[in-house]
Amino acid sequence: MKKPFDLAERTRLFATAVRAYLKHLPRTEWNLNVIFQLSKASCSVPANYIESVENLGRRDSIMKLKICRRESKESELFLDLSEPIEAQEPVKQELRGEALELVKIFSAIIRKAE
Repeated sequence: MKKPFDLAERTRLFATAVRAYLKHLPRTEWNLNVIFQLSKASCSVPANYIESVENLGRRDSIMKLKICRRESKESELFLDLSEPIEAQEPVKQELRGEALELVKIFSAIIRKAE
């Protein structure tokens, strides 16, 4: 996945890539729960980032960024718990890596803002 400099675009691409990954997961009872949780968490990242930019003040912006970080962590967790077919394992690992990078990016932004 290409990583754009624009964080709004990068988080949107992350959510889109997760959605594509979810389409290929086997529909087991376990994965159905993971699909539900992961789709919510990954889509929340770009939505909350947009809200952090269009904030109601500094504290509101920091809170939205913290939500982005939390949802990125949750995305990584549910990616780890997902059980893909063997061919999708590299995609899973790439998405986990991106989720962890987003956590680090949001952590750095939060540290500088506080």
